[in-house]
Parts: sequence; C-alpha cells; structure tokens
Amino acid sequence: MSDQLRPELPDDQYDPMLGTFLWDVGTDPDLCLRVLYHTAQIWQRRSRREVVGTEGVSVLLTPDHADMEHRYLGGSSCIPFSEFRSAVEEHWVVVPTAG
Repeated sequence: MSDQLRPELPDDQYDPMLGTFLWDVGTDPDLCLRVLYHTAQIWQRRSRREVVGTEGVSVLLTPDHADMEHRYLGGSSCIPFSEFRSAVEEHWVVVPTAG
C-alpha cells in the first residue's frame, strides 16, 4: 500500500480486468462487503464455487482461481485466487462508507 492508501502493483503484474472490477466495487461499499463475504466462503473452505460481479465484470471464484469476464467489452482474465483475495482485502481499506 502506498502512503495515499492505494494498492501498489508492479507494472508487470497489473491485471486490467481486476482493475476494472475493483473500480466498480469501490463505488459501492455494500457490494464490496458481498465480494468479501463470497471470497471468505472460498478461503474458509465453506464453498468450492462462488460467483460475484459488478455491472461490468463477472467473477467465478474457486479455491485455485478467479476467472473474470467483462460483460460488455468481451475478454476474460484468470488470476490465482490468492491474488484476487489480497486485492479485494486491500481495496476494502479505501472504499468510502456512508457516513
């Protein structure tokens, strides 16, 4: 995390689909909590498959991967579940809450 509370990713590890997903999640604290919940279900082995999504990006979570697909622009991306989980948990720190 940077001093401005933004996740820092090396340029060669940046996934644009994950960035789009996190941008969408960052506009809705309730949605971010739902994503954290579904991610925890996988992490705690209560589920082997969860689907989460935003208006633009749908994500299939499994214990091994996060398979992301853009609903409007097409394209897909697959990253390790652990990277997805870390990104969502770090992103929660900067999601504005109603207040």
